[in-house]
Amino acid sequence: MRDVIIWVITVEVLGFVAAPPLRAFFSNRRDAALLSRPVGLALVAYLGWVLSLSKSIGFERGTLLLALALLAVAAVFVHRSWRRATAAREPFWGPDETRAALFFWAPAAVFLAIRAAVPEILGAEKFMDLSFLNSLIRHDAMPPLDPWMAGKTINYYYWGYLLAAVLAKLSGISSFVAYNLAVATFAGYSFAAAACLGLRLSGGKTAAGVWAGIGAVFAGMGDLSVSLGHGGDLRHPEVEAAGAQVHEICTRHGIPCVGAASEANVAERLEQGFKILMFYGETSLDRDRWRAALGG
Repeated sequence: MRDVIIWVITVEVLGFVAAPPLRAFFSNRRDAALLSRPVGLALVAYLGWVLSLSKSIGFERGTLLLALALLAVAAVFVHRSWRRATAAREPFWGPDETRAALFFWAPAAVFLAIRAAVPEILGAEKFMDLSFLNSLIRHDAMPPLDPWMAGKTINYYYWGYLLAAVLAKLSGISSFVAYNLAVATFAGYSFAAAACLGLRLSGGKTAAGVWAGIGAVFAGMGDLSVSLGHGGDLRHPEVEAAGAQVHEICTRHGIPCVGAASEANVAERLEQGFKILMFYGETSLDRDRWRAALGG
């Protein structure tokens, strides 16, 4: 419980320092409140990463605290300037901030309960995820060291791992606990960002914001194939049948479903009613061949 409380405080502090600049940018509290937590983390992570590229400053907790302090100073300056310009005397925390906190922490709590039920870091790419996270937490050099090849740096995109490492370093929580907390927290980040878009497009309707956060189902066919004992074989009949079952349930309830498609079956997937497709295979980036597969 202690680790969870420290983690929550860390996430909230990052959100607090990002709120004033976002209020000035959006000219409203609703969008600023919803995006303050993910934007606060992203800003501190990026500034800390930039500072760590210097030979004299590593990617350490002190570097991240410096980045946080610089952002806090900027936030105070923007807040005071914005209040003078608008003559606003509103409290720092209001109904918009309360709703944003609910939109963030409710889905995070759901995923935290799921991870608490099965906290083991096993299966699929979880070993790689943990190794990358450990590399970023344990070492202060950038780019981070490659856990698979001694003496080399990670030749891979690691921004998501960097964000999780920032939370772990600032909170001082071990990587094994931070891994599960990060999974739950990223659910909150995703839901809040999607809700912000839904509210903005709907003119502020709460139902639209909630639906934007849960309005689609993504069946991870790669992980599903591993769980069913057919690792990587997305075309295996059992994997196909399980994916079809997910799609059938989504269709029955009117929920958009994300499906996996290759050049050979993309037209079939569209006929089946999939609204969003994730492409895989060697031609996933060949637009001309995809157009041909789709009939022009």
